[in-house]
Amino acid sequence: MLPIEREYIIKALNYHNGDITKAAKTLGLSRASIYRKMEELQINWKREFK
Repeated sequence: MLPIEREYIIKALNYHNGDITKAAKTLGLSRASIYRKMEELQINWKREFK
């Protein structure tokens, strides 16, 4: 696990108020890729961003 990668995803999600599509676009990822990364890095957006 890369802590910096987790931090970037969380910051992007916070910036976009939990909107995964916008966060993915900001990070240059597809929605599928950001979902895979979130699962891999144990980021629970439903609990943390809603």
